[in-house]
Amino acid sequence: MTNQPDEPWRQHPSLLRVAAWVPAADENLQRWEELEQIAVQWIEEQAAADGVTPVVFYNAAKAHGGPGPVHRLATRYRFSYPLDRNRPRGAVLAFHPDARSLRQAADLARGSALVVLESAMTPLAGWAAGTRAEDLSGVYPQVPVLDPEAQKALDRAVLFGGHNNWTGSHEREHARKVLDAILRGGLIDVDTAVGYALAHAGVSEVGAKNLRSSLERKRR
Repeated sequence: MTNQPDEPWRQHPSLLRVAAWVPAADENLQRWEELEQIAVQWIEEQAAADGVTPVVFYNAAKAHGGPGPVHRLATRYRFSYPLDRNRPRGAVLAFHPDARSLRQAADLARGSALVVLESAMTPLAGWAAGTRAEDLSGVYPQVPVLDPEAQKALDRAVLFGGHNNWTGSHEREHARKVLDAILRGGLIDVDTAVGYALAHAGVSEVGAKNLRSSLERKRR
């Protein structure tokens, strides 16, 4: 694992103290309940270290319930979801999040810890690289690291003019231009670019959608 500065959440745009994930890799499918338990234990330890309460974040309220370590964690403590009027802050476990849920879960975990159980529908290798997330499953022994040229281009796209949600045509065109070479060169793919953008606190799910749409249009 690469050396990290003390309290990296104070310096990194994600504003998380620490992050972890469980990739939705084929190697993990047969041991998913075991990996859920590992993630639960990790978030409970991080919550205790921060003096906060664990929170499970779902894509919808109806997702809560049933067997499994994550659902038992939610029952023991608290859970939330995008339309929840009560927004409990704490150390957060995000269960199969989409872009909207990931953004909101990260906001609730600011200054503390976030662990994500990835869904195959929302690839998050780019997010893991952007947050320096530890892979609790061991599939990726090292924290994901992007090619330096790719990371520089991504940072230029994300931080351009402070407009991080690509709502304007000027911002979208800038993102396409700065990312075109690294996409064509195979240094990253669109999923990685969007995931990396979501690691930044200023990027919403709308921004992620706008960036994906813009980059996929460029690929056609």
